[in-house]
Amino acid sequence: RFSPNNPNWNDPWQMLHGSGTIQYLVLEPRGGGKGTFRWTTNKNYAKNNARAYYPFSEGLDVYRNQLFFTTKERKELFILDLDRKKFEKQSTRSGVFDGQPDQVKRIVDDGLLYFCEEGGAENGVHARDENGWFFTILESDTFNDESTGLAFSPNGKRMYVAFQKRGMIFDV
Repeated sequence: RFSPNNPNWNDPWQMLHGSGTIQYLVLEPRGGGKGTFRWTTNKNYAKNNARAYYPFSEGLDVYRNQLFFTTKERKELFILDLDRKKFEKQSTRSGVFDGQPDQVKRIVDDGLLYFCEEGGAENGVHARDENGWFFTILESDTFNDESTGLAFSPNGKRMYVAFQKRGMIFDV
């Protein structure tokens, strides 16, 4: 994460390109898929920690005080509580979601965390509710391709998703 020395929302360009501190995520597992986390300026230490606990991470979204990201090969979802500095790890291996989790996206107040998928038999878009239940939103038996670029219209009524290799974007 980058923390600017002089946050100035009236000049975001200067704020993001000015001086500041770069810190890296360190997970400290406590067992049972839970633990704490902290930030460090020691890049090598954080790199080794990432290799051990969250390699090949992708997809990032923030909702209220929670940060979400996935790990592709291990098929895991990490949920970081940014206020309490605690995390939990959950498997994304569920039902027809047989690929690797990729992009994650949350729509404000609909209660679902959406996933794109890579490497599955019929890639698509899946979701997880706040109780840990997984749902298939859509999947393709035509495209053996990674779903990506998930976005929603401002009113949340339209979903946009792409199939990467074919270069096709759908408005659903």
